[in-house]
Amino acid sequence: MLDAITAQRLRLIGRLESFDADQWDAPSLCAGWRVRDVIGHLVSILDMPVRRIMLGSVKAGGFHRFAERVAKEYGERDPVALTARYPELATRRFAPPVVGPIAPMGDVFVHTRDIERPLGMTATSTRSCCGRCSTTSAGVGPVASCQPAGRPAFASWRPIWGGWPGRVRGSKARQRR
Repeated sequence: MLDAITAQRLRLIGRLESFDADQWDAPSLCAGWRVRDVIGHLVSILDMPVRRIMLGSVKAGGFHRFAERVAKEYGERDPVALTARYPELATRRFAPPVVGPIAPMGDVFVHTRDIERPLGMTATSTRSCCGRCSTTSAGVGPVASCQPAGRPAFASWRPIWGGWPGRVRGSKARQRR
């Protein structure tokens, strides 16, 4: 799983190197986040010491509030600097307590599509990796993902290719029809 995470980070980095200013400033599928903010999130989580993340989360009133603030701070950095820093961190391996390596896997796979879909790009990730990811995360509940405004949070990984599945209940995803 950790090798798949590194491989996906490197595929995303390959894409970033060709982005122009309009692509960096384009809205992502994460409500209120530009592409640069999503990259800021992916870089910041790898760049900061775990202690800073934990303390920052407590001070901010939760991880998601902290992550959003820091993502936007990093997102304001020069795209060239972000693109240069990400490869330095791409091989970093970590597994947060409770969730384990599924969290960084979900982060990079889902956020890659949060960037690619609005830019009209084909997926750089593979369905088999995300299928494994969704199977693993089903018992944990929703893992990191952004949803377009007005959409409920889902724990299924199908949205990264299109469509919006039903909410996850227990360990089985049910699709709304």
